[in-house]
Amino acid sequence: MPLQYRSTSTLVEEHTDAINCVALSPDGLFVASGSTDKRIVVWSLSSGQAIHRLVTHSAVLSLLWRSSPSRIICGTADGTLITAAFNEENIYVSGFSAHSKPIECLSLSKGTTASRHLATAAHNVVNIWSSVENDTYWDYGDTLDAPPSTPYSASHSVIITSVQWMNDPSADCLVTAYLHHGIICSRRGTGSIEVLWSIHLPLCGACNISPANDTLAVCNITSGFDVYAIPSGLRRLVLEVPSEPPGMALPIVYIHKGTMLLGGASNGKVRLWDARSGDIVQTLRYHGKFDPLLIQCVAENPDTFLLATGSSDPGVPNSIQVWELRDVAE
Repeated sequence: MPLQYRSTSTLVEEHTDAINCVALSPDGLFVASGSTDKRIVVWSLSSGQAIHRLVTHSAVLSLLWRSSPSRIICGTADGTLITAAFNEENIYVSGFSAHSKPIECLSLSKGTTASRHLATAAHNVVNIWSSVENDTYWDYGDTLDAPPSTPYSASHSVIITSVQWMNDPSADCLVTAYLHHGIICSRRGTGSIEVLWSIHLPLCGACNISPANDTLAVCNITSGFDVYAIPSGLRRLVLEVPSEPPGMALPIVYIHKGTMLLGGASNGKVRLWDARSGDIVQTLRYHGKFDPLLIQCVAENPDTFLLATGSSDPGVPNSIQVWELRDVAE
């Protein structure tokens, strides 16, 4: 039978400003969200209610779940890296100043705790940290070198738009996207960082690597999304984005084990594309209080076929929509 995503719940009445990041727990039971309102909220999907709230000193810009369903890692606008562990009744928080500028991107490498690394990106700096005590604390390891200048990029500041560790068997390789300096893949070795490949682009917003490490999807900011081959940089697909205005930096992620792509939107219409053909498979219409709705954070749980999208309109209450893959006959 045909399957489509259907909205199952709307999580509201918590965030009073733009939601900048959302993540689904590995077990599919919780959603975590971070906002410009300086709050981190953990939601129960069974009840649709917030079970934990954490107030920070500045806007929450990035967030991820580690492999444990009860621990999240967050980056804030004042450069603080926060690790929060929780159970049904309590939440335990540790944090430290990891950067002097806002932490806008996070990525946790695959593997065991002993070999796991966290990449944090703040404006023009990427730091790499080693896990301590099961991701409770982080030891500083390295800082990536600045990207090389080209005739096009020489007049532009270095601004990082995305970091992501590649998947096995290349889990020690970090891909960094820059607004004006393209995309660079680096491998961290003993006492050195080696550049493996790079893709030169005029503009690059958020990007995401396929599970097979063979393609990456990029927000090109001017007209929507493109898909490039790794490591050649050949453009494979141009994803149709009807009615989107230029100049939008929107998220794009691979879902369904790399067979589909999920992209953000500025009009509340979140699109799913076939990752091979580039055809639009489904449009998820976001039903919120404000129209249009800027959707700048999206997330998937691949094991439970759940999606979460967060609205990001500044200065107003925002919400999270949760979607589940269901038989269209239901």
